Amino acid sequence: MKNNLTQDTTQWNLPDDAKVRLGKGRINDIQYSPDGTILAAASGIGIWLYDTTTRQEVSLLTEHTSVVDRLTFSPDGRTLASGSSDGTIILQDRSSGTQKTLIGHTGWITSLAFSPDGKMIASASWDGTIRLWDVINGETKYTLTIDLHCATMLSFTPDGDTIVSTGRKGKISLWNSITGEHKRTFAMPSDCGPTGVALSPDGKTVASGSINGTIYLYDLSTGEHKMTFSKHKLSASGLAFSPDGKMLVSGSLERTVQLWDVNTGEHKQTLMGHTDSVGNVTFSPDGKTISSKSVDGTIRFWDAKTCKQLHIITRHAHWVNTMSFTSDGKQIACVYAGCTIRYWDANTGQHIKRTISLEMRC
Repeated sequence: MKNNLTQDTTQWNLPDDAKVRLGKGRINDIQYSPDGTILAAASGIGIWLYDTTTRQEVSLLTEHTSVVDRLTFSPDGRTLASGSSDGTIILQDRSSGTQKTLIGHTGWITSLAFSPDGKMIASASWDGTIRLWDVINGETKYTLTIDLHCATMLSFTPDGDTIVSTGRKGKISLWNSITGEHKRTFAMPSDCGPTGVALSPDGKTVASGSINGTIYLYDLSTGEHKMTFSKHKLSASGLAFSPDGKMLVSGSLERTVQLWDVNTGEHKQTLMGHTDSVGNVTFSPDGKTISSKSVDGTIRFWDAKTCKQLHIITRHAHWVNTMSFTSDGKQIACVYAGCTIRYWDANTGQHIKRTISLEMRC
């Protein structure tokens, strides 16, 4: 993982006979390390690692031979896992610099998730399978065939006993993480067309949005329907639980953000201001702030208790692909149009710095 920092980044880790690199590649995913010291950015040429204090590149990982699309850190932050369009997964040990390449998938990697203890990692692919891997030896523990529709989201329950997968058509399935046995699949009304999915922090409840705007909550252990939230008029695609699991926030194509009490089912507030559909909503790590990302190119921050808008980020001319909070919730990194990373103070909305990929003009 080490590079000569006196060398221009356009010359890092070049193929044989290449003299310079034009651009840093389109950015597909970003992830902060758990300790907040590193921001990893997956791109078409590899993985860029940025020091979050200096905002400067510290390394370029080019072990993948194809586009890198998925990133995740192990819970202790020691291992960085990356998934590529060629179906390979690479585990990078941040301390020793050693790596393991996990080979088995034959299609694009769509999701990666570490178990809570960091000893296993689950992966999903366009090849229609989910694989569970042993992080220590890199071997496949088992392979699950999930039909023709790949899983777009994977997560472990907090106890590590269950893997939750969501398919392209919104099917939510549970699997025993030890044996690979299928436990259950949640059946929603056929006319709903499941969209966004969120798992509660305690792993007991799963929320699923739908194309008609209705949100359904299910008991993860029994599969029973717990309650229904009906406020959105159009597709509810963005969902997130508060860190304490007491609240659920949802975004919709109708440009609004809704806040719900998970215990009582009470609708708390409608957050308005966006002028186009809301595709992503989340709580800050301390649960005090709600952020919402819209196709209108803005990110709005709201006080989770009073529901008052705190500030709005508008300083750009391109849409926001993805965003990520630091573990302490003080900063947020955003990717714009796949080519620019901008850093913001999450408490004030103040712009800190941007890093531009030269592949596209931003």
